[in-house]
Amino acid sequence: MLKLSWILLSLVAAAASASAENYSAMKVVEQAVIEKMLSGPGLSGTILSPDGQRLIHLDGREVCLYDVKSTAVWTKVGCAPGDAELGFAETEEFQWSPDSTAVLFPTYANVFERQRDGDIGIFDATTQTVHLLTGDGIIKTKDVTSGFADTAARWLDADTIVFVRYPIKGQGLLGDPAQIMTIERDGTGLTSLAEFGRATFGLVDTLGVSPDGTQVALHAYSKDDKRSGVWQLTIGNEDEAKPSGLTTYAPDTVRLVAGNALPGPVQGLAYSADGQKLLMISSIKGYPAATVLDLATGDLVSVSSEDIGGVGWSPTGHALVYTTADTQRTGKDVGVHIAPEPGEAGYRILDGKYYPAACCYLHAMPWAANHRLVFLGIESIGGAVSLQLGR
Repeated sequence: MLKLSWILLSLVAAAASASAENYSAMKVVEQAVIEKMLSGPGLSGTILSPDGQRLIHLDGREVCLYDVKSTAVWTKVGCAPGDAELGFAETEEFQWSPDSTAVLFPTYANVFERQRDGDIGIFDATTQTVHLLTGDGIIKTKDVTSGFADTAARWLDADTIVFVRYPIKGQGLLGDPAQIMTIERDGTGLTSLAEFGRATFGLVDTLGVSPDGTQVALHAYSKDDKRSGVWQLTIGNEDEAKPSGLTTYAPDTVRLVAGNALPGPVQGLAYSADGQKLLMISSIKGYPAATVLDLATGDLVSVSSEDIGGVGWSPTGHALVYTTADTQRTGKDVGVHIAPEPGEAGYRILDGKYYPAACCYLHAMPWAANHRLVFLGIESIGGAVSLQLGR
């Protein structure tokens, strides 16, 4: 719920920044391969909860919950199947709530290319059941001339979800305007926060949410350099929200980065835990290209000069974990790295080729609060690689 006062949010952000850890000397203290946990290829994936105590595993047919007893011991709790309307999206779109009690279950995330209807669902970790919050019975957008396709869902806080809604135009096409919507995890409170016309703004295709839930970063794809890039929408004043309509409505929206200042169209956005930095991930020739924006100064830095396999934020502060897995330059700095400050050369904590444990490497990897990480290891293709960090 968007009911915290601005003062309280500021105090929370300040406390988080003050309690940031020193990430200059982390190391792997325990490592294990979990057998028969295919993680990454196809629609498979293993996604760790923010507290590091749970994870979900997806295989394209069902989603299963595991309790993480230790680095090497994962215990299955229960599973929920998918069906026609619960078509599985790219697995990295399945994101845990901040309190580690539920998982976003988006369907058909890439609604722009596959003519599939996207809906927003929830996997409840307590009951191991899935229910759709915006389900409308539509599977293929080419089969209908009305309705809505929902995509790019993110947690605004532990109870509220923000997402992008497009009207279905017919013949598999999406219409105008794009709406930035919120909905509570119990399915109530559907609200339109902003609207963007494609002709006057661009195609809104991905979102990121600040730690305090008051800022939403969004990427607008447009051939017009004046519109393309990463923008930031300020929310939190419920009186500003407006029912959906055809008039473009975008309160307190500013462009943070022009599209031509980035390696390519951004497909993943993530704020650092202290809210000071914004990670922007593009796809260049099959590799993620990651850039970090300092929100105070406007400075841009690349995560690494090497081709990276994946990248994510530390659970406090703004350190980065990233993998280098360049098949063309095998052996050159290939492994898992930590950069205490964005733009600094990271130090290697593990040798070998590792990728995020969920496809397709265009969103921030989870780094749990207890310093657990999960990867797909190329040399352990039949399983997931579980790491415990320490000092």
